[in-house]
Amino acid sequence: AKGSKEAAFVHVYYRGNPSSENSIAIVAKGVIYDTGGFHLKPADGMKDMTGDKAGAGVAVGLMEALATMRVPMNVHFYFGLTENLPSREATLPETPIYMGNDAKGKPFEPGFIGNTDAEGRLVMSTGVALAGKDPNVKAIMTIATLTGAMLVAGGKKFCGVVGNSYDDRAKPIIQAIQDAGELSYERFMHFPTDDDFAESLRKDTPFGAVANIGPDRWGGVYYGHYYLAAYTSDKPLVHCDIAPMLLHDPDRTYLNGGRFGAPPVMALGRALETIARTMR
Repeated sequence: AKGSKEAAFVHVYYRGNPSSENSIAIVAKGVIYDTGGFHLKPADGMKDMTGDKAGAGVAVGLMEALATMRVPMNVHFYFGLTENLPSREATLPETPIYMGNDAKGKPFEPGFIGNTDAEGRLVMSTGVALAGKDPNVKAIMTIATLTGAMLVAGGKKFCGVVGNSYDDRAKPIIQAIQDAGELSYERFMHFPTDDDFAESLRKDTPFGAVANIGPDRWGGVYYGHYYLAAYTSDKPLVHCDIAPMLLHDPDRTYLNGGRFGAPPVMALGRALETIARTMR
């Protein structure tokens, strides 16, 4: 964000169930334009980067959907709005990021910038950390056009949802997203979690830091999830990588909001309706 002329951090609270303090948090990526920073993208790689704010666009759509449908649940929305540009003020590669303390007052592991083009997880980590420290937040959902790896895995057909299906707190959220995605044809494929990926982020980094990229190109969808998971204060994290929604798909022309962030609002809005029934 230091390389951006203007940057903002947004927090909106939708209180649809005043009789309860329980809530979930939705943390979204709002990178207005992504050049890759000092790890500059090639020219072809910048083609659709006005769409890197699509996660925040979906979050705004969900705010309207929840209010219109009067969904009886409480939701905190957090998203950072920034550009990722190389400049004299921009954060340098191999820079540590200190994240303060977790919900128990213990210092978070610092982040470590292994690549400035993995900026989305850095932008979202502040919102994740704040949500994790809120005692009323029971689960955290992240929404982002986060990785090219998701495009490889899901093509133009599937977004990804990463979460621990053996965690009873996360399992109903994952299931609700997948079920709702089938109904609106904004489909999500589930990536089961594996802590080996988390350990890979901590190898060969200084001062016990968590790197924002993995040690190689394999499993990129997981590394975004596990970087964010380091800052949840042990709250369940369900991560939605919606990068495929940037691509025009002739098989789903009615959904092609593309980089302006229209899909998958229908699926996630319907999923939140389902989740609301379990949180009352």
